Amino acid sequence: MNKKGFAMALNLVIIVVLTILASALLLRGAVASKRTEGFVDQTRAFWMAESGIAKAVYELNNGAWSGWTVQGNNRLLQGSLGIAGDYDITVYDYLSANVRIESTGFYPNRTAASPITRKVEVLVSKANNSLFKYAAFAEGTLSISGQGSTDSYDSSLGAYGGANIGSDGDVGSNTEFSGAGQAYVDGDINIPVGETAPAATYYSGTVIEEDKPTLTTVSVPTNLTTLTNLGSISSTTTLTPGDYQYWMINLASTKTVTLVGPINLYLTGTTAISISGQAQIYIDPASAGPVNIYFDGDVSLSGQGITNATSIPSNLILYGTGPTQDIQLSGQGDFYGGIYAPDSDLKLTGQGSLFGAFVGNAVTISGQGGIHYDTQLGSAGAAALNSYAITSWSDTQNSFGIYQ
Repeated sequence: MNKKGFAMALNLVIIVVLTILASALLLRGAVASKRTEGFVDQTRAFWMAESGIAKAVYELNNGAWSGWTVQGNNRLLQGSLGIAGDYDITVYDYLSANVRIESTGFYPNRTAASPITRKVEVLVSKANNSLFKYAAFAEGTLSISGQGSTDSYDSSLGAYGGANIGSDGDVGSNTEFSGAGQAYVDGDINIPVGETAPAATYYSGTVIEEDKPTLTTVSVPTNLTTLTNLGSISSTTTLTPGDYQYWMINLASTKTVTLVGPINLYLTGTTAISISGQAQIYIDPASAGPVNIYFDGDVSLSGQGITNATSIPSNLILYGTGPTQDIQLSGQGDFYGGIYAPDSDLKLTGQGSLFGAFVGNAVTISGQGGIHYDTQLGSAGAAALNSYAITSWSDTQNSFGIYQ
């Protein structure tokens, strides 16, 4: 009996020990499952925050901002990817060259009783890939004749003149430079390796031989190509801040089209802009942002042409999409802006002064006013296409890694 009692007691002890071990294993499994579930939910919230960052960078580079709320100099958006989760984005100082973005991801959504959240903060900046590194640059021949000339100034220091006149009116060509008459470049001349250098009477700086730079192709932002085309503008009209697509602007007599920036305008006609007489396109000085005009067809600016009343060249940029456009500036008024049309012929023959920078295929400069290159257009990222890039990244809830 004693042996049987001992065996029974031993069995009971073994059963208790096994039960404790099994319970511990079950508990550990439950804890591991809970931790795994939390890890997965944290991962989902993290990638929702990253989706918000990607959305904000896209908007900075393409300028659509559909559905966003403006709050001072900031932009805010509450977005959702359905069952994947939600994100809240704040873009601080969205018009500056250096922008801070905060994005918070929510899983399963922001209205859940206890949503899992993750916040990511990034800094984005415009890289030094400006389209306008020269007063004038030609893919083909750059020709300066008559009284054509270049020099420079800095619009951030005020108007051109006096102490604000510099010798950075550099020009360049991927083919050749042609000078005649009283042509003068107050700056350097860049030509291809092996090309014959121009006479020293045509420039103040040096002749630089270098490999041909590749010119960036103009790509019209998707948010403009998908808009409804509103036809042609031929009468006095005012466009307020926003995105537009028209066939053309055709103005004569004293008709005026007033543009209040920020505006992104896409002109799709074979003739994109035709201005004659006393007609003009007028950039309102109250503009809170730049006017960007993309155009597929020819441009003829005579008469008063385009009057940029802000007097800041970066507030008006014209982008020619090519490939066989003819662009002529022959007006009497001064022009403040930049023209970037690497596949198009550009003729600058007006009587007014040109403040800004110009890029084309064959570029002809023979006007009386000359080009006053605004060095601000050549600063980090000014007037660059799709130029914002992330320079700093931080997971604010986990400073040392994506997960803990």
